[in-house]
Amino acid sequence: MTTVLLLVTPAWWTPCAVAGAGAVVTAVLRTRAAVRRRREEREAAYHWARLRGGPHPVGARDSRNVVAVLVGCGLVTAVAVAAVKVAAGPDDASEWLAAAVGPAAVLGLFLTVAFAHGRTVHRRDRTPR
Repeated sequence: MTTVLLLVTPAWWTPCAVAGAGAVVTAVLRTRAAVRRRREEREAAYHWARLRGGPHPVGARDSRNVVAVLVGCGLVTAVAVAAVKVAAGPDDASEWLAAAVGPAAVLGLFLTVAFAHGRTVHRRDRTPR
């Protein structure tokens, strides 16, 4: 939204207000998510203690980190591909379409790999030892 407003409006304060509002909303949502996560972790610990079982398998947290890194790398790569394609200066509609579809395909590939990794770890954790 900020980028669009920077291009459309002549006043500087409108994009700044949108960016500030976005930052405030992001901070509020992040804080709410952290509180909710702590509450759910406490609840999960309580339930695991009641079941007299151990904590979650060791690979579960590592898998979450790997998936987050894969998605983050996919986003960065997609933005880089889009920047290169737009910087090349597409002339006609098909080149603009390629500039839009290329980054989406790159991100789709990274999401597919992240999904496959998560499924593999999840399946491996469910198998009896």
